[in-house]
Amino acid sequence: MVSTAALPGGTVGTAYSAGLAALGGVPPYSWAAGGLPGGLGVSGASITGTPTAVGNFNITVTVTDSNSPAATASASLSIDIIPGY
Repeated sequence: MVSTAALPGGTVGTAYSAGLAALGGVPPYSWAAGGLPGGLGVSGASITGTPTAVGNFNITVTVTDSNSPAATASASLSIDIIPGY
């Protein structure tokens, strides 16, 4: 299960990094996320990059474990990105 409950906000044009965590299953985990703002992506167990768009983004984070067969879990989270000055 995805144990990350919330993601910090970010600012357009400023580097962003937020860790992702899971409970259960068999590590190592692989991560994916849909609906991320432009400029952000998933790298390992983190959402990283430099946001290029302002807004509240509802994303879906998915974790897959290393078991055979693999178990998958998803969670809905949001990221608020504010304008840079």
